[in-house]
Amino acid sequence: MENMLNAIKDMPLKAAYYMGKRDAYRKEMADTLAIAKVKTSPVLIGRIKVYYLLADMYDEQFAEEMGWV
Repeated sequence: MENMLNAIKDMPLKAAYYMGKRDAYRKEMADTLAIAKVKTSPVLIGRIKVYYLLADMYDEQFAEEMGWV
């Protein structure tokens, strides 16, 4: 647990920003998927695709900021 807290403490601010944006889009995607399971429409499918692409983009930027890529 202490190692995880140290990793968060040492994380660059930009990386934390990208991580937050990525997590926000993942949550939006999960919420939209829950709605789409009940009532599917082309608009919901489009939103899911956009949220997936945005989450993927911020995930890549997060990895670059952390020096993993």
